[in-house]
Amino acid sequence: MAMILIVDDLLVNREVLRTILSSRGHRVLEAHDGAEALVTVGEEMPDLVVTDIVMPGMNGYQLVRELCSKPETTRLPVIFATANFVELEVMPLARAYGVRHVLTKADSLEKLCAAVEAELGGCVSPQSAAINEIGSPAD
Repeated sequence: MAMILIVDDLLVNREVLRTILSSRGHRVLEAHDGAEALVTVGEEMPDLVVTDIVMPGMNGYQLVRELCSKPETTRLPVIFATANFVELEVMPLARAYGVRHVLTKADSLEKLCAAVEAELGGCVSPQSAAINEIGSPAD
């Protein structure tokens, strides 16, 4: 399966996503903000990043901007998963950086899994290691 990096400043949110994704066979890496995520990506290139938007330090938008600025990560797929989803504010910025999926933390398990599968495209990179309802934790 895929290697997925979860980026969220709240441990409980990372735990929920880790539980769901690892139960589906994915290897899960974690970071508490964008800066830590960049370090993690430099050490172990994930197949997908699922990131919160609103975080102290480097937020999700800044993280995606940094990923897009580097040739080795410019095509790394990203999903935004946030508690504070205001479509008119989030979608234009998400689209500008190539983020195709924006989920709320209250979205269903099926919506999360569909977004993950859509981003992974049914293909998993050789660097991935092989290793089930989503709640709405606070942002």
